Amino acid sequence: MYDWQKPFQHLLNLLFPNCCVYCKRSGSILCSFCLTAILPLSPPFCDRCSGSLNQNGKCLRCTAPSFILHRLFVSSRYQEPLRRCIHALKYNRQRSLSQPLGHLLYQTYQQRCIQADILIPVPLYPQREKQRGYNQALLLAEYCALFLQLPLQPQLLRRIRPTEAQVNLSGAERRVNVQGAFQASADASAHLLGKRVLLIDDVCTTGATLEACAKPLWLSGALEVNALVLASPH
Repeated sequence: MYDWQKPFQHLLNLLFPNCCVYCKRSGSILCSFCLTAILPLSPPFCDRCSGSLNQNGKCLRCTAPSFILHRLFVSSRYQEPLRRCIHALKYNRQRSLSQPLGHLLYQTYQQRCIQADILIPVPLYPQREKQRGYNQALLLAEYCALFLQLPLQPQLLRRIRPTEAQVNLSGAERRVNVQGAFQASADASAHLLGKRVLLIDDVCTTGATLEACAKPLWLSGALEVNALVLASPH
């Protein structure tokens, strides 16, 4: 199907040049000054889930019984200017941000020596994706896969029921909220058997959504399921 929005967006860019979503400098959707202000995750942090460590050097997130991801990789903390960029991509239809933010994911992949055979974005429920107009995780995954030259296979995982927004829920409530919300496709095993899968999303708070995505992929024969996200508040 022809995407009529692309030439329309190109015309808008010519008439109204992009300005940085954070500092409002003209020229690009995310200027070089703000891009360099997004600092990569710095140690000490948990080697398994990239979470902050307590005073005893232990991580409470990935030691929980429900943590089934092999590893969780995070590009940066959920703070400015990255926080505003993610919000603009997710809620303000600033889809062009997916290119520089997807490149951040690519850089993290390289820096953390991640190994993957397949990239899969965290899916939205179809009705919610229709309302938003796109899935921001898919946009990020498209650019990340392009930079990495790895196959992107979003069709292997789908969200089969709507869920309440996670933002105001506790960790336990989040896990219940997304339990059984994701399902691997009928032919997933043919693509996943013995493969290393990398889930892509924008933000991870407790990891409940990523864990719910990982379970059906693992049951479909994936060798391991890792996740790579732009930001985490912890």
